[in-house]
Amino acid sequence: MVVMPHSRGIRLLPRAAVSLLLTVGSVVLSVPPPAAADVTTDLVLRYDLSQTSGTTVADTSGNGRNGTLNGDASWSGGGLALGGTNGYVKLPNNVMAGLTQITVSADVYIDAAQSTPYMIWAMGNTTSAGVGNGYLFATGNGYKTSIATGNWTTEQGMETSALPRGVWASISYTLGTDGVATEYLNGQKVATKTGVTITPGAIGSGTTTANYLGRSVYTGDKYLRGAVKNFRIYNRALTATETADIAIADATRVAGDKAGLTLGDTTAVTADLSLPGTGPAYGSKVTWSSAKPAVITSAGVVTRPDVDTDVILTATVTSGSSSATKDFTVTVKSALSAAEKIAEAKTALSVTNLDDVRGNLTLPVTGKHASTVVWASADTATISATGVVHRPANGSAAKQVELTA
Repeated sequence: MVVMPHSRGIRLLPRAAVSLLLTVGSVVLSVPPPAAADVTTDLVLRYDLSQTSGTTVADTSGNGRNGTLNGDASWSGGGLALGGTNGYVKLPNNVMAGLTQITVSADVYIDAAQSTPYMIWAMGNTTSAGVGNGYLFATGNGYKTSIATGNWTTEQGMETSALPRGVWASISYTLGTDGVATEYLNGQKVATKTGVTITPGAIGSGTTTANYLGRSVYTGDKYLRGAVKNFRIYNRALTATETADIAIADATRVAGDKAGLTLGDTTAVTADLSLPGTGPAYGSKVTWSSAKPAVITSAGVVTRPDVDTDVILTATVTSGSSSATKDFTVTVKSALSAAEKIAEAKTALSVTNLDDVRGNLTLPVTGKHASTVVWASADTATISATGVVHRPANGSAAKQVELTA
């Protein structure tokens, strides 16, 4: 260690530190396949969103209600990607005219960075001041659907827990002639609103010009950031069974999450594992079991054994009535000997703030693996064993001092 004169600091070259890196797999945004069953009758429009080019969004219902692509929306991997800046699909005007009941459904991937407020889909009108003026919409924070004759104060709707982000979800809204509205998530009923007095066809007396997928009827809101697939509007309220039929099937969710589930590099584990509780593609529930809980528990807590040990961790992936298992072989390295711990502690030891010291040093007294560190100084008049620094007088030559840990 070189101790500089009063006008300079102290420079100590710290030892290199060793760190453990546990690599985890990345999640690839995949587009869900079609549902196992389908409901093709009574469609107002259907956007599969599986095309690969063009700004015309094809209506595959046969009704000719094509949409128009706008902004930072793009075809990606068989689905429609939305950048969250200004991308959306413009639906035809007056798309709800004459409807006394309705179903709106979509498969949606909400990016983790989605800003709020936002709307996944919205159909209605907007005033010259940018305020929604009669509309039907769905959003995700929480999962809310409402129908309104004017602005937000006229909404008749329901709200439940936030939609999952970073995974594909199937959402549906139904409103029947009985005034009962229902929210579905992944084919399961999650909320109901009775006594709804507004019909879709009454919005704007049938005239609606702000009909969007990926955009709000409030111009101050954010745009949808993520991806959409399988957007549909029906002229009736689908049954619970039909709603489940057009959602991504449980078996598809389980298979996709099983395929994407990873623990990264498990060939030389020395620390606790982070075991995912949900699947990476569809958010299926994941539970864990261990063949050797004394070495790795079902929560991922690692106790290093006397010798390197292989442990089978089993993930059970569940969505609805479907489930599957996936095994991972994890090699847990043996516990370190005292000499190995000392060697690692020595490598990791460093003293900070040595480039331009103008005061006392902080010398660590505890190191890696809870090791004890004791210091000695070859020149206690300049640096004491506790780090007290006595700087050379101004104009004096630099001093070199050896500290030993």
